[in-house]
Parts: sequence; C-alpha cells; structure tokens
Amino acid sequence: MLWRVFFTAAVSVFTLGILQSLKSGAVLSLSNSAVLKFGEIVIIYSPLSDALVAIILGIICGLLGALFVCVNSYMIILRKKYVNTNFKKVMEVLFFSLATSTAFFWLSALNSGVTKNCIPSDPNVSEEETFAGTCTGNTFNT
Repeated sequence: MLWRVFFTAAVSVFTLGILQSLKSGAVLSLSNSAVLKFGEIVIIYSPLSDALVAIILGIICGLLGALFVCVNSYMIILRKKYVNTNFKKVMEVLFFSLATSTAFFWLSALNSGVTKNCIPSDPNVSEEETFAGTCTGNTFNT
C-alpha cells in the first residue's frame, strides 16, 4: 500500500512538471521540483527563539498525546466492564455527544468576547457578505 502511494505521488509530480513546462512554453525540465509542489519558494529567516517555541510546543503536544493514550486505554477497560448492554451503549453516545457539543458551544461563546475585532460597516458591501457576531450597531467582525 505504501509503495502504491509513493509511486502515485511520484508520477503525479512528474506529470505536473511536464504540464507546467508545456503551459509556460519552457523546456521540459524537472530540476526545480520544489516549484512543482509548492509554487514559488520564498526563504524567510526566523530567529532562534522560534525554534525554542517549537520545541516547547512539541514537548507539550507529546505529553498531551501520551496522556490521551493513557486515558483512552483506561476508558476502554471501563467501557468493556460497565457498558455491556445496548441501552448503555446508546446512553454513552448521547452523553458524549451532549458533553462535546456543550463544551464547543460554551468555549466559542466565551472566546467570542476575547477576540472582538469590530469595524464599521461598509455601505458598498451587502449584508450577506458580512457577519456581525457579537459586534453591536453597524459594526461587523473582520
């Protein structure tokens, strides 16, 4: 399976290179393969502090992933032990869907006051193209 995906990706890069060369009228060349995949490459140099932040973020995400695996393993054991009838399975799904939707609703409601970027409305823009959200009066979110 992995080799099929690799072969398909290689053939698609080759085909894309030929088609782009034919479109631009250039000589058929695949020497610049980064342009084939990502467009024009612009090199932006970042400070060393960005690397430190990325390392810290990687450590935090790795620890959270390990915690998720541990909690999920424990939950599987509990589910096998206690959720053994069809009624309990349906109730479990209803509980988790209610908990998830409630958490997403309240997290977005709490976050809407924090990131309020309201600008005055533009008379040239129709009502369908704007979103007021939590903004008041004739202001809209950016």
